Amino acid sequence: MYLWLWWSTRIHVEAANDTLNPGGTLNYTTTGICSKKVTYCLGFIQLTGGENVYLVIISNKSPEVWMKNRPVDKDSAVLSLNRSGVLKIESQHGKPIILYSPPKAIYNTKATLLDTGNFVLQQLHPNGTNTLLWQSFDYPTDTLLPTQKLGVNHKTGHRWLVFSWFTNALGPPGAFSLEWEHVEQELIVRRRGKVCWRSGKLRNNRFEYISEDAQRRLKYTLVSNGDENSFSFTTAKNEDPVRTWTLSNHLLLQHEYEYSTTTTKKKSQRKVTKMAYLATCSRSSTMEDFEDDLKKGHGLTVFNYTSVMEATNRFSSENKLGQGGFGPVYKGILPTGQQIVVKRLSKTFGQGIVEFKNELTLICELQHMNLVQLLGCCIYEEEKILIYEYMPNKSLDFYLFEYMMEGAFSTKSDVYSFGVLLLEIVSGRRSLGCYDVDRPLNLIGHTWELWKEGACSELVDPSIKESIDPDEVQRCIHIGLLCVEHYADDRPTMFEIVSMLNNKSAIVSLPQTPAFYVGKKILHENLSSKGSCTDSALEITASTIDMTDS
Repeated sequence: MYLWLWWSTRIHVEAANDTLNPGGTLNYTTTGICSKKVTYCLGFIQLTGGENVYLVIISNKSPEVWMKNRPVDKDSAVLSLNRSGVLKIESQHGKPIILYSPPKAIYNTKATLLDTGNFVLQQLHPNGTNTLLWQSFDYPTDTLLPTQKLGVNHKTGHRWLVFSWFTNALGPPGAFSLEWEHVEQELIVRRRGKVCWRSGKLRNNRFEYISEDAQRRLKYTLVSNGDENSFSFTTAKNEDPVRTWTLSNHLLLQHEYEYSTTTTKKKSQRKVTKMAYLATCSRSSTMEDFEDDLKKGHGLTVFNYTSVMEATNRFSSENKLGQGGFGPVYKGILPTGQQIVVKRLSKTFGQGIVEFKNELTLICELQHMNLVQLLGCCIYEEEKILIYEYMPNKSLDFYLFEYMMEGAFSTKSDVYSFGVLLLEIVSGRRSLGCYDVDRPLNLIGHTWELWKEGACSELVDPSIKESIDPDEVQRCIHIGLLCVEHYADDRPTMFEIVSMLNNKSAIVSLPQTPAFYVGKKILHENLSSKGSCTDSALEITASTIDMTDS
């Protein structure tokens, strides 16, 4: 509120003063310095919720774009440019804040607020040229303006960074920083020094993980030489709306402004026409470990929330494929053009990061020709999202689609489907085929008969038989049969399944007769005298028997 009131007292100035000359001063009660087009003004501002004031540059209709991060006393704070070229802030309390002090006295100087939002101190020469001594653009706070740099000055060692606010009432630096990584040619956001978001590489004037719409009409400039490595942006054309990037804690926002100049005393007006989310960043140490484990151990991508929102058009109804028991499923397109399926788990699902990681780890162990490929995940605040490859021909078996729609391995039908998949993976066979002429059974029945005879090794896919641990295979078959038991209440939960898979101790429970298993005697009575076995015969036989729903 203080910012808007302060601006309103200056927007009506007809001939705004844009320069502080030698011997000039500026304090809390005097009219601030405004750029020629009254696009930006500089002055002392008392922030909402705080007692002290800051030296701030603000623009009309928008928050501050720059501030000196040390607060000063409201009643005595003064910005001055003395006749020796020293630009400083003084007050009765605390030491002076030196913005610039030359090695030796410089007498021909001026400090000017430009229409770019840059407050510059220059030395004037007799031939009409100027030398830049100091500029606010070298010390960004939470906002990056067009032509303002991110990167490093190799001559001085100074780094150009954007910082979030510490709190709503305390200015930068806060926990988050926006930086330019010149080696990888990408933008990064750090949270307390650790990277929590990356823009992806800059290729053909576009960042990989920032939406095309947000980058529309932007032109990026890179400088890489012995003097500096830097990044900056401008709008593609002078008449395009002005854009600014603001780091607001875990959010990197882009504001788009459009000017309308008038001939009245107001000089110019500006309004926000659009806001876009460029990045989201919110991580704990647990989350960092989680991401590292998924990348290193399973090759999964941890997507940032912004890219997921952009891919699904902000989870629009047009992109929605369906609604499962644990949340909606959407179709999406990544900036690379890859089509994806996004499963947005319900916020009431109740999983923590550890439980979610366990589920992802389990899915990764089930990479199978019939299982839709898991590409990665996204965690943002209470959101937990799974990202799958998109299957346009919809050729997945019914239970696989049910798995993707119904979410985490939680319902008993999911447990049954998981058991079927486990047996398919071990055997390399489909569940609905017929196996063994002497015993015309489906895969579940065939596995059950082998289990009872102690001959489970015969089930194993020959292509992997020589490279696997027999005990692990036996454990997987054991667990698979527990998952497909006749009565749903007898089947284990997924939490118990994860425990059995990770624990090398003996499994106490023994499997009982599976669901959808047709005994040997009934099969022989219903099949033809030739003992032929077809999928249709199995389906007819199974339909005549009273079964418990899976």
